[in-house]
Amino acid sequence: MRKLLLIGGLLTMLGLGHAYAQRDTSITLNPYRKSFNTFLAANPVLFGFQIGGGIGTQHYSAAQQVSTQSVATFNAAVKAILPLNYKYAVYTSCGITNKGGVLFEDALTTTTKITYLDVPVSLVRKFTLPLLGNLYVGAGGYLSRGLRGKTKFETPDSESSDQLVFGKGNDLQRTDAGLNFVGSLQLNNNLTFNASYELGLRNIVSQIQQDTGTSHINNRYLSVTLGYLFSL
Repeated sequence: MRKLLLIGGLLTMLGLGHAYAQRDTSITLNPYRKSFNTFLAANPVLFGFQIGGGIGTQHYSAAQQVSTQSVATFNAAVKAILPLNYKYAVYTSCGITNKGGVLFEDALTTTTKITYLDVPVSLVRKFTLPLLGNLYVGAGGYLSRGLRGKTKFETPDSESSDQLVFGKGNDLQRTDAGLNFVGSLQLNNNLTFNASYELGLRNIVSQIQQDTGTSHINNRYLSVTLGYLFSL
């Protein structure tokens, strides 16, 4: 009988201790949970889209004298702003970006336009603008994968074009990467005005072009877009 009472007392103490521990944990976690909810209310995760245009150029390093010119391009993407704290956030997007440029070499004009799947990721600083919205400014990197492209050849007497073939032994290498600089104004109605600049660091020249005297080709891209954000 005494053993049963002892066992029953121990089980009761264990049960009360477990209940108290749960109550204590709940009391301990509630302030953190409340603080996290307050943070998300002031800094929600934002998703949206953007569409616009840009100016693309290509920087050449060649054995002979060449000159270049920019081309007008189009881009569209979905994007996200992921807050890290009250001042900083990760700003990223994924979309279609057109890059390229015009190359003048003696009497030959070569216009190259490439469509990339473009993924920039930046760390941005958030500035709150009273009665207007938020301003995000920052920098990071980007990675692009070539989807398709076209090259147009013009001389005083002729004109022709070819589809780009990606690969080290073909026209251009498929992968592009570099630095990304971004600025975005988010109005209180969640409309956004965005500008970014991509500085290509990866050499996309092919072996065939190197054999003919071109040692480096790097993309440069400036874009201006209009977008809209939704809070999660």
